[in-house]
Amino acid sequence: MKIKIIFRITHLILICFLAIINYYNFAVIVYTSNRDGKSLNTAEQFLSHFCHRMPSRTIWISEIPMGLCSRCSGIYLSLLSTLFLSFIQQDVFKRKNLKYAIVLLLPLIIDGTLQFIGPYTSSNIIRLTTGLLFGFSLGYLIIYFTTSKNIRSLYENF
Repeated sequence: MKIKIIFRITHLILICFLAIINYYNFAVIVYTSNRDGKSLNTAEQFLSHFCHRMPSRTIWISEIPMGLCSRCSGIYLSLLSTLFLSFIQQDVFKRKNLKYAIVLLLPLIIDGTLQFIGPYTSSNIIRLTTGLLFGFSLGYLIIYFTTSKNIRSLYENF
């Protein structure tokens, strides 16, 4: 019972942290349009720890770039959504879905690798989509491997 409470508190802390990242990602647009330099500087410094923030790989809204690149925006947004939904509804994650979660990691890995090693350059829509899939899958894996019944089965298999 104690381990379940520890995992729930850890998930809640992670959800809060991801909510802050997503808040600043969108707040950069507001700070820029309102010319709030101090808040903008704070947001940009914070976000620089989590993303390369290249303007050419960023979604622009009203001619203002978001705080994170397209891929990271997708990852952090879907990771937050997945963890939040799983915090509310805990029985979503079952072992039979584990293989699908692993498969959903592949598009980002393939796209990122191809872009890194070759002349291929993906679009921001592809980066956002692969980021959303990756974040969902990562959230699923985090929840799956930190639920008490799955932790017990992992220890039993070793």
